[in-house]
Amino acid sequence: MTYTYTEEEFYHMEFSDADEGDVHHCMRCKYTGDDWAQHDDFKNEDESNERLCPKCYAQSYFMASDEELRLYPQNKERRNNI
Repeated sequence: MTYTYTEEEFYHMEFSDADEGDVHHCMRCKYTGDDWAQHDDFKNEDESNERLCPKCYAQSYFMASDEELRLYPQNKERRNNI
């Protein structure tokens, strides 16, 4: 049986000043932004929470390349228009 997570189980985070300028890109839904979601069930090897896409909650949320920034400009409003 597969467990389906609900949106209420995720919490959204904003990048801190230490992360200023860090923009991530989701390989799944193409969201690009400086925010992320977290869930206590998704951990990195060092036991810190993994940064997930705030739109689709995918784990494939990585630092955006220059090309991704050009093709998919940062747009937080896209998350709210699902």
